[in-house]
Amino acid sequence: MIPSDTRVDSAITLNKSNLTCELSLRTNNETVIKAAIIFGEQVFEGESLLVHLPQPNSSLTVQLAPAKDAPVMLLMKVLVGSRTSQVYHVFELEIELPKYAMYAAEERALPSGLPSSHVCCVLQHPVSRVASWIETRFSTKASVSPASSSLEAHFTSMRTQQPLALRAAAGPSGLKVWLHCDSMELAGELLQDLASYLGVDELSSTASFPAVMDQFRNTLSKVEACSAARAHVEGDTATLCANIKACVVRAEDARLLGDMAALKRQHRRLADLNRDMWVEHDKRAVNQQQLVDGLKRINLMIQQAARLRVGAAASRVVAACRAAIKANNLQALNKVVTEGDSTVVA
Repeated sequence: MIPSDTRVDSAITLNKSNLTCELSLRTNNETVIKAAIIFGEQVFEGESLLVHLPQPNSSLTVQLAPAKDAPVMLLMKVLVGSRTSQVYHVFELEIELPKYAMYAAEERALPSGLPSSHVCCVLQHPVSRVASWIETRFSTKASVSPASSSLEAHFTSMRTQQPLALRAAAGPSGLKVWLHCDSMELAGELLQDLASYLGVDELSSTASFPAVMDQFRNTLSKVEACSAARAHVEGDTATLCANIKACVVRAEDARLLGDMAALKRQHRRLADLNRDMWVEHDKRAVNQQQLVDGLKRINLMIQQAARLRVGAAASRVVAACRAAIKANNLQALNKVVTEGDSTVVA
């Protein structure tokens, strides 16, 4: 038997040395934990983990390293008993793993400074609501300056070691929020999550992601080159097809005339043309794959740019990006991605 007031406390902390989150289980008295079964989607392979202690202890620590940023409710069944017991009580617990649990809070400003890439938006909410979102999603306290109604929070990704900074300051037009990070995908995910938390249905923003825009321009150049190469390959293939048809006609004529030497020459010529057709086919297949991959990357970049906005503003960005690409206007494309339809100056 175990005391009636026995309980199992759970907590999630960060281990910067191991670059993981730690789930800690601990009993409140002399009872010990024999084993624990933990269920969590996207956290464990097979969505569950069994931890068995060869030597029962009053505490148990499990390393967690989720591959994606998603809130996960961890369900636990913990076997608890006395040190000499052969029978164990099962405690069922729940604890939520925050969405951005893999981002370690930094007490001071990032030593490398703020990332140059950022997205900026204006919200009509008090800074305390943004602080509440940070505390909920990152499981850390956000320091708010009462005098200036501003806050700053600095993090480091334990997956990539990339910095992340969040700033907010009250202004005449509302609360101006900056999300500093090098990943446009992460910035979009953060902004969408913040808008959802605050119940915002329409939000414009300005953004600056120089490295991403360079990749965007390079991808567009490669797609344009693939399109030009495709037309060239198709022309070469059409020429080969015409030559093959002519060669077949000449071979048939040589057969009817009984000219075996000419017939052999035409068959050798056909074999050479056939090899050339295979080469052109391989070129076309490689070019087609490169073109498809490039178009997928372009579509992904457009979607990432759209996710820096919310509601109708996002739809307008998608339409404007596609129009700029169709017109081959890189300057307009850069303006759409950076400014959207917002008048906010970052």
